[in-house]
Amino acid sequence: MELDRKGPGLLLRDIQAGKNKQVQAVVAQIVAAKPDIIAIQRFDWDARLDALTAFQKALDQAGWPLPHAVAPRPNSGVPSGLDLNNNGRTTDAQDNFGYGLFPGNRGLAVLSRYPVDPDQVQNFTATPSAIHPDLPLHTVAFVEVPVLVKETVITVLASHATAPLFDGGTGLNTRRNAEEIDFFTKRLAQMTGPFVIAANLNLDPVDGEGDHAVIRKLLADPALQDPMPISPGAVRAADAGHTGDPATDTADWPDGKPGNLRVSYVLPSADLTVLESGVEWEVDQDATASKHRLVWVDIAIP
Repeated sequence: MELDRKGPGLLLRDIQAGKNKQVQAVVAQIVAAKPDIIAIQRFDWDARLDALTAFQKALDQAGWPLPHAVAPRPNSGVPSGLDLNNNGRTTDAQDNFGYGLFPGNRGLAVLSRYPVDPDQVQNFTATPSAIHPDLPLHTVAFVEVPVLVKETVITVLASHATAPLFDGGTGLNTRRNAEEIDFFTKRLAQMTGPFVIAANLNLDPVDGEGDHAVIRKLLADPALQDPMPISPGAVRAADAGHTGDPATDTADWPDGKPGNLRVSYVLPSADLTVLESGVEWEVDQDATASKHRLVWVDIAIP
């Protein structure tokens, strides 16, 4: 949803002011979609979760309360002290553990209408990387949130992987992106009970940069199912040079740089029944809320 700003406290300011058009557009889109559970990407984190609390209040006032929330402290914006983008400096946003202009910038939050037991939340954000021992595996965060929906616990696996770009030609971000996605595959082997992956994995199965085999491997995992949500807006905005199905694209970038891609995923476990799915992207719909379109999946509760 791109609820990130250029400095700490600015998101809280924009939410509380009640006049920011982008915040208003995000709130309106969420209220229109009426999600029971939503993973919001690029939401600036602060230690007291003031911005998140203010955003929940805005949703409540707009008619769609999501009172339960989990927002782990992200790695994004935290200085690594390393020259990760290969330009001879160690102070750029790309040199942080995850891209961000300040600690907490571009975090993630999971909001729910249904209760969450905070003691059962599993946070893997600090898991060390195997490909670079001086870095955490996750550039933003990885959290597993058990949500009690009626009498069934649904575990939401939320993450935001790095883009396989902007590493000064070293290939590091491609490898980090692949490692973050592969972490899902490893976690699926350990899951019990129904779950849903809700993540921006920053990788299309066919087009754009990155190790496409790793996302195709995840999508083919028998533990989950891919509803392949589509939208008419993505079809109309299709890139001529892409080979994948444009209907499944979820982000609207300039043609060829990298163009429109499928990067956001909602993937229920194989034991859940999918009723319907889609991407909120109508023909000629503006991108005031975000160039990343809202992806949704309706499931039947066992």
